[in-house]
Formats: sequence, C-alpha cells, structure tokens
Amino acid sequence: MTPPALFGPARLGPLPLRNRFIKAATFEGMSKGALVSDELIDCHRRHAAGGVAMTTVAYCAVAPEGRTERDQIWMRPEAVPGLRRLTDAVHAEGAAVSAQLGHAGPVADGSSNGVPALGPSTTFNKQSLRRVRRASQTDIARITTAHADAALHAVEAGFNAVEIHLGHNYFASSFLSPKINKRKDEYGGTLEGRAKVARNAARAVRDAVGDRIAILAKLNMDDGVPGGLWLDESLQVAQWLEADGSVDALELTAGSSLLNPMYLFRGEAPLTEFAAAMRNPIVRQGVRMVGKQFIRSYPYQEAYLLESARQFRAALGLPLVLLGGVSLRETAERAMAEGFQFVAMGRALLREPDLINRMESESGTRSLCIHCNKCMPHHLQWHALSVGRTLTGRPPAGGGHAPPDRAVGAEQVCSTVPITGELRLSSAYPRRRGSRYPMMNEPSVEPSSRRRRPRAPAARSRRPWQEAVSRSACRRRPPADPGRRSPCCTPRRVRGSSPVRTYPTEIASELREDRHVRRVAQGARNVRQRGRCRHRHP
Repeated sequence: MTPPALFGPARLGPLPLRNRFIKAATFEGMSKGALVSDELIDCHRRHAAGGVAMTTVAYCAVAPEGRTERDQIWMRPEAVPGLRRLTDAVHAEGAAVSAQLGHAGPVADGSSNGVPALGPSTTFNKQSLRRVRRASQTDIARITTAHADAALHAVEAGFNAVEIHLGHNYFASSFLSPKINKRKDEYGGTLEGRAKVARNAARAVRDAVGDRIAILAKLNMDDGVPGGLWLDESLQVAQWLEADGSVDALELTAGSSLLNPMYLFRGEAPLTEFAAAMRNPIVRQGVRMVGKQFIRSYPYQEAYLLESARQFRAALGLPLVLLGGVSLRETAERAMAEGFQFVAMGRALLREPDLINRMESESGTRSLCIHCNKCMPHHLQWHALSVGRTLTGRPPAGGGHAPPDRAVGAEQVCSTVPITGELRLSSAYPRRRGSRYPMMNEPSVEPSSRRRRPRAPAARSRRPWQEAVSRSACRRRPPADPGRRSPCCTPRRVRGSSPVRTYPTEIASELREDRHVRRVAQGARNVRQRGRCRHRHP
C-alpha cells in the first residue's frame, strides 16, 4: 500500500486539512485572567503561517477547578469572543484550529485556583502541596456535562476540532490508572469501571456536537510509573473508544504530570529552571533539593513513542496521530509508511514555527530544537516577563538576539538562542550575589558545549541570626542623647561574624528566597516604619 503524501491534502473526520502535520497542544502561558490575549493569538497565527495543517490551543479547561493554574482558559461564555478572534486569525492563514478540552483532576493546582482539586481517590499533590479531594458521583456527572458544554462553546467560537484530554493522569486518565484510582464503586475496580469517565466524556462531546467538528482524544499508552496504566489496558480502552464511535482519531501519548512528568518529553530535565519557576518557596526549595527523584531525565531519540504506538496501529482501524520525537521529515515519512495518518509536533515547532514550510521546500531541513526542555518551565514565569521586550521567531545569522520587531510568546523562549547555545531561564526574584540564576528580564546564553562553570569560593556570607536585634536592651534606661539610637533598634554584631550593615532589610534582597530571612526583614521593616520601639525611646 502506498503511504499517504506527507504534504498532500488529508481528511480528519469531517475536517479537510492541507497536510498531515498538527501542532501539538503545549500550554502557552499567555491567557492572563483565563482569557485570550493578543500574544496567544499571534502565537497560533505564526504556527498557522508556518505551514501546519492544524494548531491546537492548550489548555482549555471545562471547569474552573480543572485548571493547572488560575490563568488558564476555562470554557465559558466570557471566553468565546477572544477565542473567536483567535480562530479567525488562524483561518486567515489557511490552517484549521483545535481546542484541547479537559479537566486537570489531581494535577490541578488547588492553591492557585482557590478550590480543591478533584481525583478518583484522596491523594496529595506534591507540586501544589494541597490535598486532592475524592470526586463524588455528582462531581463526575457535572464534569462529564461540562465537557459537552465546552465543546459547544468551541463550536460557537469557530474551532474546527476539539481534542479531549484523556492522558497524563488528568481527571479521566487518573481514573484509568490503578495506582491512583482506589474506588470501590462503579468508577473503580475493573478496567471497564475505570474507563467509564473517559468513555462518557467522549460520548457526551459527540452527542453535543455531532459531525459539525472533528473530535480527537489524547490517550495515554502508559503512565510511566509502576502500578499505573500499561499498554495492554490502554489498548483495550482505545478499542472501546473506536467501538463507541465517539472520536475521529486518537493521539497517542504517555507519562504522568502528577507522578512522572518527564516521561513524555525525554531529554534533559531542567531542574534549575523548574525550581526558579515555582511560586511556592517551599516547593522551589524542594525541587532544588530532591527534584531529581521526581523530575527524571530520559534519553532522547527520534520517534521515541513509535515502538509502543505500533501495537495500537496493528490493533485499531481508527486514524492515529503519532506524537513524541518527531522533528525530522524522515521521521514523519516513516510514520506515514507505517500506517499513521498524522504526526503531531511540539517542541520543534516552538523552536521554529516555520519548520513545516522549510521542510516542504528543503527535504534535508533539520530542526534547531536541542530538546533541552527549557521551554517547559517558561510558561510558569510568563506572568513576570515584559511583553514589550519581545523577540522574533528565529535568531539572526551568526547567533545573537533577533531584533524586537515582532511579539514572541512563551513557546518561543528558545528562539532567542543561537544554534550553539541554550537559554537559561531566570528566577522571578532578584538574584543573590554570586548566584547562578540570571535576572528575569535579561536572559543569558550559555554554550551547550560548555557545562556550568564551577562557582568561585564566595566570601563569608552573613546569616540572619548574626544580625539579631537585642530586645533585652529595652530594659535599660533610654539614652540621654535624643539623636542616639536605642540599643533595641540597632543590630548587634555576633562575635566571629562578618561586618554587618545598618539594617537587616539591606541584605534581605539578597537572601529573600529563604523563608526565615523574610521574617527578619519584616521585623526590621516594622522598626523602621515606627521609628522607635514599643518602649517609646526618643
């Protein structure tokens, strides 16, 4: 059988497409206030102009508690006008656009959303440091209906397709996982019971929109954790979805955003950048100390999910989308030859939105993405970036920064880096003296061929307890000289310490990442504001 033409017209359910490349869903971090921004529109417009057949907007939650952070879009009437502007911009470039619908479930950040996260069983989210509440049957029914309502909003906004998120241990995927789902009711136990949430959500979307738009489902082949969902059970779920007739295609993925997030991405695990992006100081310090146990590194290779996906291709007649490590034209052609109808690309298109056009014109084109994965934590810091200081899609010849003549989104953080370099993201807090973290508004480039240089021995640093304020001095009589400071308002020097400054607040900016230092700084700040201690010394 002759494989389909990679750059020829294709069809996905009722939707005609210009080629077989799909921009995979990667959260952009450009939806402040859970609404569409101009940066988000320009981001997807660039992908459409770059040659993809369809771009996917991620992540569109079906309910407010289903967001992984509070600034993610959730489908509601207020979001439709902005989404309509986005779809119109993509259609003007000749591409189709899909909305990824789902509920984050136990992956949701309850501290950011202000409401508890929901899961099949009570558990603990190590990323948000919040307890995940067990979803009741009323919650499950409400979320199923919310999928249908979100799909209707997508139709109203002009989307050509929706992608139902059934992977990465989000709500539906967490029910599929025997490691997370410990329920004893109809939604737990056997695989048939654990698959009810996923099948009901897909069926609800199909019943709501019919054949007006294409429906895809992003399904985990395996969770990448011991005791989680594995290939044999996932294949059975895929066969049920095909028999239900609720989806037009399956996009095959892997990994758990809750338990093993790097299993999907492969390549280097940027622990430094992940730690710098965490808002919670306890989580930030935890990532630095024990992050390697949670954020693991897996070697990268082209089409790293192909071997598992072959088993689905042999057992299913449903169109399949190959995801994972597709960055070369040869890889996409091999996928077509093995029976896959489409390929989905993520990081390679974040690096170069025009990669598909260049692949079509030059068969030997290679992606500039080095799979450093430093684009992943960037969306967590997007709120702190200055949109006015933006860069273009590709670096100029010879390296260096491109001129700021076009807006750039969070997905193009790698675009500021020459081919031989890699971007180090920065902390959202001011840098400590001698720290390896660059400032947020000044990205720095470190050649990939050179590892981090060893830090020079730092001078003896001060500690907050070396600048303690003597409260016992308040028992003494006030000084006779009104211009002299009272002992209780003056830091005392501890024997053996380095010279101190006048106020602890002056060193707080250098050490503010440490929780106990912030307490010292606040105490000194209160003293400065009052101008005198509680004993009213002159």
